[in-house]
Amino acid sequence: GKPNKGISLYRSMLDSKEEAPNEFMYSAVLKACGLAGDLRLGRLIHERIGEENLKGDVVLMNAVLDMYVKNGRVSEANKAFSEMSQPNSTSWNTLISGYCKAGLIDEAVGLFHRIPQPNGVSWNCLISGFVDKGSPRALEFLVKMHREGLVLDGFALPCGLKACSFCGLLTMGKQLHCCVLKSGLESSSFALSALIDMYSNCSSLSDAA
Repeated sequence: GKPNKGISLYRSMLDSKEEAPNEFMYSAVLKACGLAGDLRLGRLIHERIGEENLKGDVVLMNAVLDMYVKNGRVSEANKAFSEMSQPNSTSWNTLISGYCKAGLIDEAVGLFHRIPQPNGVSWNCLISGFVDKGSPRALEFLVKMHREGLVLDGFALPCGLKACSFCGLLTMGKQLHCCVLKSGLESSSFALSALIDMYSNCSSLSDAA
């Protein structure tokens, strides 16, 4: 596949010794390592970044975080995160997403509360994590997100509907249906399938018709 092709090109460049890789090359190869599952090479590049004093490059370090998360190595992602002097919102969100994917939702919540300014992606990562675990706390954070003045978008609303579905909360599901209509998301396949599931599981299929 293409990720393996990118990794092969990188190895060829190293073997030729004609040109030293730079931060742009490292970022591209780290992305390929995440997609191809090449943890060994990803770790080697992380080491080189340290040796070349590039850990101050937040974009590059975010690529390191993403590589570890995609390889399911949350503890190593957390260690890389701790090496960053000024993590940005992408850094925080990548690590939160990693914790959620690993099922470490309490750790994800703890990290979320440390973010200086959580954005919509931060909230959505956490809400999605609760939904994946079948936890009603997804709705708790959806309500908090709304109270904070953030827009419930085409990702947050379907997640909320899924939570209503497995919790059997028809009344709240109907309220979220109104939000879907007000947001103009009624034609979204993601929102529509979540609505149908919610009404079906809450024994109100006539409303889904």
